[in-house]
Amino acid sequence: AVIADGGAGVPANLINAADVVFGSDLIYGMQAPVPLYHALVTITRIGGLALVATRDGRRGVAEFVELMREANEFEEEETIPLASSILDMPEIFKTNAQRWHAHHTVYVWRRKGVP
Repeated sequence: AVIADGGAGVPANLINAADVVFGSDLIYGMQAPVPLYHALVTITRIGGLALVATRDGRRGVAEFVELMREANEFEEEETIPLASSILDMPEIFKTNAQRWHAHHTVYVWRRKGVP
């Protein structure tokens, strides 16, 4: 409810309080882009960074990126592609390797505005 309502439920001490917000594996479908965007706008201070790591091809990722670009609250600083093949596979995934092998992207956004 905190992020789905546009941030209205966020405690006052968290509003525009974060210098850096990092989220990973947050988008699993079409319902995620808008609440995630609202959470980032609510919590990230002006000039702060929001980093969102995603699994490429997952439904909702392209829509989230499009929303971030069109809403004009953040400037896209960098897009970092990452293939799982360059990393050592953690032990937990060795029994289900297909869950590990994928391409990911870390999107780096800077919150626009004058402090």
